[in-house]
Amino acid sequence: MPGTELRALIMRSFDRPTTLVLVLPSLPFSSFPSFSFSFLPTNTQLLEQYSSAKFVAGAVVMATSHNWAVLAAGRFIVGMAVGAASSVVPVFITEAAPPHLRGTLTVINVVCVSSGQCLASVVDALFSRVPQGWRYMFGISAVPAVCQFIGMLFLPGWPEKKKKKTKRK
Repeated sequence: MPGTELRALIMRSFDRPTTLVLVLPSLPFSSFPSFSFSFLPTNTQLLEQYSSAKFVAGAVVMATSHNWAVLAAGRFIVGMAVGAASSVVPVFITEAAPPHLRGTLTVINVVCVSSGQCLASVVDALFSRVPQGWRYMFGISAVPAVCQFIGMLFLPGWPEKKKKKTKRK
């Protein structure tokens, strides 16, 4: 079955020490954009769009990879993007939503993320029988990131910064 060798290699290769070696170096690369965008008035859009673009780039790298090292590099890029995006969204919900809706919106966010993971597993199962299906699995993961990138264009600026600007005037 196509992709079986790659799948077996991935399963053998990603033991705990390897994962640790890949995760620790990514921390500075993930936190630097968060820190640098924090001084801009619309840092939520920029950080989320940066994360979305990074996710799309990682998905393309994974879908076009021809060896384990390139695939691991793509996973590294996608991991940084997911980490950055998943840390900003709950904070934005907390600051943007009125107090009586914060819990509900946070639960909706978690349910949507979990539903997306479930849907991704179903799609992956469908592609598992297709020749070179693992490439489609990784490539199609860019679609939600593109949608998020476009959606962020319509999101208002960071609420806390807007409050500070209003208080100064």
